[in-house]
Amino acid sequence: MSEFFSGFTNSMRIEIRKNYTFSRALMAHILAHGIGVFSIALYLGWAINSALEYDYLLHGLYGLFESHKLNKVWALIHYVFSVLGIFFILGLLQYVWIKRAEVDKASPLISGTSILATVVSGFGSSLFLYWWTVVAGYSGLGVAFNIGLVWWLFSVSTFFIYLAVLVAKKRQLDIASFERSRQIGYFSIFVAVISLVVVFSPLLIGKVHVLNDFVDMPESTVFKDGRSVDNHKFINENNLFGLCRHDPRDIELSKNSDYNERLSVSLPYRDSLAVFMNSAIDNNVPKYVYDRNNGRLIVRGKVSENELVVLKQIFPEFSNEIILLYNNSFKVWLEQKKKTFSKEEYEFFKLNLLEMSEQFHLGRFFYHHNYLVSPAIGMAMGKENLPSVYGVGLTKAFSKIFELYGFNYSSYLKILYGSYVFYWLLFFGLAYLIWGEVLCFTIVAVAGATSIAIQHPILLAMAPGFSPLRHILDVVVFYLVWRYFKLAMYRYLVFGYVLALISIWWNTQYGVFLFVAILVVDVCGVVIEGRFRKLYSSAGFSLLALCVLKWISRENPLERYMLFGLGAPNTPVVAVCLLLLIIAAIGAGMLLLWHRRNAQYIRAEWLITMAVVVYVSEGIVYALWYFSDHHFYPVVFPWTIFALVGMLWMYYGGEKLKLQKSAFLVAISISFSFLLVIVTGMHLYSQNQIASVFKGHVNYDWNFSSAGFATTMQPGPVEDALRLIAKYGDEECVHFISRYDVILPALANKCMAGQFVTLTDIFVTQKEKDMAVNTIMEDQPIYLFVDSDIGRTFAGDIPAPGQLLDRISSPTMSISNMKVAESRALFLGYMFDVFEAVRGKYVELERGQLITVYKRI
Repeated sequence: MSEFFSGFTNSMRIEIRKNYTFSRALMAHILAHGIGVFSIALYLGWAINSALEYDYLLHGLYGLFESHKLNKVWALIHYVFSVLGIFFILGLLQYVWIKRAEVDKASPLISGTSILATVVSGFGSSLFLYWWTVVAGYSGLGVAFNIGLVWWLFSVSTFFIYLAVLVAKKRQLDIASFERSRQIGYFSIFVAVISLVVVFSPLLIGKVHVLNDFVDMPESTVFKDGRSVDNHKFINENNLFGLCRHDPRDIELSKNSDYNERLSVSLPYRDSLAVFMNSAIDNNVPKYVYDRNNGRLIVRGKVSENELVVLKQIFPEFSNEIILLYNNSFKVWLEQKKKTFSKEEYEFFKLNLLEMSEQFHLGRFFYHHNYLVSPAIGMAMGKENLPSVYGVGLTKAFSKIFELYGFNYSSYLKILYGSYVFYWLLFFGLAYLIWGEVLCFTIVAVAGATSIAIQHPILLAMAPGFSPLRHILDVVVFYLVWRYFKLAMYRYLVFGYVLALISIWWNTQYGVFLFVAILVVDVCGVVIEGRFRKLYSSAGFSLLALCVLKWISRENPLERYMLFGLGAPNTPVVAVCLLLLIIAAIGAGMLLLWHRRNAQYIRAEWLITMAVVVYVSEGIVYALWYFSDHHFYPVVFPWTIFALVGMLWMYYGGEKLKLQKSAFLVAISISFSFLLVIVTGMHLYSQNQIASVFKGHVNYDWNFSSAGFATTMQPGPVEDALRLIAKYGDEECVHFISRYDVILPALANKCMAGQFVTLTDIFVTQKEKDMAVNTIMEDQPIYLFVDSDIGRTFAGDIPAPGQLLDRISSPTMSISNMKVAESRALFLGYMFDVFEAVRGKYVELERGQLITVYKRI
């Protein structure tokens, strides 16, 4: 070992004593100081984050973060500045590499000692900037990891790329003989088609199967021996998981408490009690709930001795009742701890685990589709200024369909699911037209199918946000721009810009991403050609884009909250770093490929690939905004593979013979096909899990005029609610204060009145409550449709701490069931505040299972 270090030290001394060309010294200087650029990016992110006036930007939406330091904004700013820094440094390196001959000819040689001093100074200045960012208030470990990882990338990425090219040439991998490369490509396409058939057969053929989306909706479980039990009765009678289910079929609420009364005590509400409840937190979840309807305090779990003392101090006159609560909570906790499942209970648990885990969330299938369906129905009825979460143009397109043919949930879903297959064909066709060789477009086709099959069937079925309809025009725009660069016919670029502008109207986020990608490569093309007068047209289209953005702007409080990361999961620092690695590697490869000997021949392909790289970089911003792996699949994953295939195509100079005989391409095609087989198998396994839910429950056919489903939900409560809406809902738009506003208005062919498409999750602050109350007061509707169980605590919908169901999460989310159930109860409780504010103006008219009709006095 000592000999090794001795030899290494001697070789380093020799290297330092050598003289190097000026270009090499300059590249070392840029690399060494590159870390400083990212430190500056961090500091700029902090400065902007601190300078933003969030009270102004949120328009008075208050009460969320006292510090006003929104980590989501910081993460996005950091990512944007870092991406800009990536391309800045890579551009500098590439410029030095291009000009190295003339620079070296006019410059003296540089000693290795001077280069070492440059590197040391670069580290020194970077460490200073790092210290500066720490002083500014960042976590030292997070900043150090971020900077270190990014700097490492730029230190070695160029070296590894050149090394890979060298190894490929050395071993002649690019001229290996594969006689059956085309057959391999066609087989991969066959695998992609089979995968799509497996994924979409249950969604497009026959009736759509919908799981029970609501905790309270009755259903029945079928055991293996053929017996069936009512879920609500079975859970309540056996005290499963600490749950106490509310049964809407029992209209007399006094007979149907939604919590274990042994875990409650009758106490008057006091401000000191509110302070106590806010301080009693167990595992980041409130431990106490107050039943405002009945004046009872409910405990979840075991009352501690300290909590007993505080409660007795607040309510000295109720000491005996509080001591009884303390003793009962310990007894119930002990019972639950010692409880063992019977064979029947365990079978019930297995048959209902998937569905119950989904129900604990605030909203799933109908909730997500409602954000597209509700405003589309409203627009079809002539309502204006509705929040279009998935895009103004997309929402208006569906509203036109509903206006012409009427709304039908099943038909709407078929269009949504069919768009995946249609987009895959467009995506596949673009790769075929641009790359031409079977192995290239095969990899793209398989990547597109993988991005679909990798999503869980529940997510694929419920989320319009993943639908390619949101960015359906990007394929056409990229084709038009490629034709422009290929044929130098300006009309193709004009058509591309026009479609990009339409894309902004169609869906704001992806439309802006697409327009910016086209604008960047347009400017790149102008710079390459040196015809700078063309920049006038680019500036003109940019102004038009700003006009379109101004025109389609809508007032939507929920979008503003999500834009600033309130309600979205935190974005890990590691995620930002890994994404920067990907972008940097692709950017480095693009710059290195540009100056190959046949650069002019591949100019069109290089520019369109660069457009895709920019598009992917922007798509990552969207994924970071709501950080979750399934947000990467619709755009980032398939288009990244598209860009990588473009880089390989350019590496081989577009020569068909080399592409056909490329061992590397063959290996990628086989690997991706194998990956797709595995992913499709996992998707099929998840489909079978969902099918087992239907097999283990009594199935019902919903045959309403606006929907035809196969579901586990009993139709009785919904039919009762639709009867009330038909009886009293004379107007096209009706007022709801109900968690069922995500399904009932659509099934009744009605529009949700007011400016919100649902009230289930909109009450983030007092301002939204005031807006909902003011809407009812101003409209003065004759009838108001309210949850029949309005004001209940929902405590019985939350699994008890330490129970088996608490520790398990939904297969589509990584948050424990108890935490999401607690969040659901919190949001649904806010509806009672709205009802209380208008209650004095209304009197109960007719009570139903799900909703009750109130008439204005």
